[in-house]
Amino acid sequence: SAWSEHAAGIGPGIGLARDRAALRAAVRREVLREAQEPLVPGFRPARLEWAFGMQGDPPLLLGADGDEVAVRGQVDRLDTDAAGRAVVVDYKWASHDRYSSLERRIREGSDLQLPLYALAAARLAGVDVLAAGYLTLKDGRTRWVRLGPGAPGTRYDVDWTDAGAADERLAAVADLVVARDADIRSGRIDVDPADEGRCSWCAYLDLCRKEEVRR
Repeated sequence: SAWSEHAAGIGPGIGLARDRAALRAAVRREVLREAQEPLVPGFRPARLEWAFGMQGDPPLLLGADGDEVAVRGQVDRLDTDAAGRAVVVDYKWASHDRYSSLERRIREGSDLQLPLYALAAARLAGVDVLAAGYLTLKDGRTRWVRLGPGAPGTRYDVDWTDAGAADERLAAVADLVVARDADIRSGRIDVDPADEGRCSWCAYLDLCRKEEVRR
């Protein structure tokens, strides 16, 4: 039913059938695995497709009073433990290696989803967020941004668990979003895509000047 709802407008084809079969197998694998053991020991799904800033729900507000940026989104999963601590989970139809440079991409501002979701969960859902992570369905692995003691993940994940590190990094992400918003509103939109693999999905592809700029 989910496939019919979200992919109804896509024409049939061999590639689509292949992707659907692969996605179905991946989802089935994850469901069976989590039936045996939770994704994060001690945590269970508490909210699914939790939205903020949509359909009347309050947004995540970043910046100073009077000059705030309202951010909206939808968190795939919010898992909590008995103490009320939480981990944010976002599903990706990708492999783990795609996010091998996640810390750099967060610093550069090209992948802010997990920090923003962590901020939203903490401020709007009122939970203590230990980590936010991508669950990559093509290989069933995770890539975490670790925010506090006891967070899931390893030293290969983004580790902000040192005292004060998470607050400092999340504040830097909020400042970056506010600065980028100000740039856009002032008309400054640099023609410099961070991930050209996404260009084909951009609604403004026909208006983009990246090819002319590079000549």
